[in-house]
Amino acid sequence: GNNGGATVMEATKGQARAPASPGVFVLLVNLEFKNKSDLQDFLQWMEPMIENARRNEMDTLTYEIAIADDNPLKVVILERFSSKEAYLKHKRSSSADKLR
Repeated sequence: GNNGGATVMEATKGQARAPASPGVFVLLVNLEFKNKSDLQDFLQWMEPMIENARRNEMDTLTYEIAIADDNPLKVVILERFSSKEAYLKHKRSSSADKLR
């Protein structure tokens, strides 16, 4: 049966932490695309930004894109930061500016 899972497109950076880690700030974005071409364009567009965050933003604990197994046009972006301040710093970064 379908358990509502997803296929993870990027791995978590660093060591795993418990979901309820004190002070951790989480951003969860749900998107649905009209067609597979738009989804592929989006994934290619996001790849360098995710890689930049993973390499250069030590307070970005997780930056993942997952594709829903029950709808291949739905994605979830999961971002975890060491604090809300780290999230705000990421938001001001050049990689985050590309998303606006």
